[in-house]
Amino acid sequence: MLRREIEIRAGYLQGQSVSTIYFGGGTPSVLAVDEIKRILEEVYRNVDLLPDPEITLEANPDDLTDSYIRDLLESGVNRLSVGIQSFHDDELKALHRTHSASQAESAVKRAQDTGLENITIDLMYALPGTTPQRWEHSLQSAVNLHVPHISAYCLTIESGTYFGHLYRRKPGVFSEDSVAEQQYSRLCEVLGDVGYAHYEVSNFARPGMESRHNSSYWSGAHYLGIGPSAHSFDGESRQWNVSNNHVYIKAVAAGSAHFEREELSDADRFNELLITRLRTHTGLERNAIFQNKSDQYIETAASLLSDWHSRGLLDVRNDAVVLTEPGLLIADQLITQLMIE
Repeated sequence: MLRREIEIRAGYLQGQSVSTIYFGGGTPSVLAVDEIKRILEEVYRNVDLLPDPEITLEANPDDLTDSYIRDLLESGVNRLSVGIQSFHDDELKALHRTHSASQAESAVKRAQDTGLENITIDLMYALPGTTPQRWEHSLQSAVNLHVPHISAYCLTIESGTYFGHLYRRKPGVFSEDSVAEQQYSRLCEVLGDVGYAHYEVSNFARPGMESRHNSSYWSGAHYLGIGPSAHSFDGESRQWNVSNNHVYIKAVAAGSAHFEREELSDADRFNELLITRLRTHTGLERNAIFQNKSDQYIETAASLLSDWHSRGLLDVRNDAVVLTEPGLLIADQLITQLMIE
């Protein structure tokens, strides 16, 4: 059905060339390499692909055998996103991960030895029972792997999830906001000291090794998502596929609507610009914030930016507003204050 949807929606990008392909969401590394090849072949047939595309596969460490990695390379996949999350076995167990810390390290080293060196790993902080020493260990273990890219995310507690149920029963086991802030600050310090550029709130890369795929989201590029729950954006609207596998398969097979669409208002597009661009190291041009806005908004926004600058939360570089490390720590809070209802 994925190949069929690619064929059906080939015109969505209106002839725009594509420079990245990303296998993500769920666990794409359970796919056989032959299945990945067939999906890529369908993309090549239906989409104008630029030379040397970045092709990323999200992978669980325990799926990355020597033969699987070699076959991935042969298929065209040239970047791995490995969901390590932690280098402590008890934390991995709490996260319901099936791999151990040693398996994660071995998987990354196998990929590097095989020649697939463009690797990003994911970490999580503010986990239940965490301590500064345990977080330091995970950070140092990540650094010791010498991968060119690291992403780190704060644990989010959502209702209906394992951690949501646990929080209702035992809220005391979770980290306070101050602990999350300390771990985030230490993350920035450690990775900065060894040469990683902090180019987006949660992302750090060696020079020239930023994720081309994710960077396209933050720059407002159009994208096409394929599969259940996948999201797409064409600059004027966003749409998302149904999440139910059975409904998705039936609808795609029949060639009928399998997604919902939301047309974006001027306010929506502006808010999306704030959300994406102010999370990055390049920031957002001042003119984009003030242009075509009411006098009241301009006055409020100017006051906010002046206050944040005086508090060390933002800099102005090349006439762009750029959040500092302390500002990135509370980026969502700051951005919300600039949004238009």
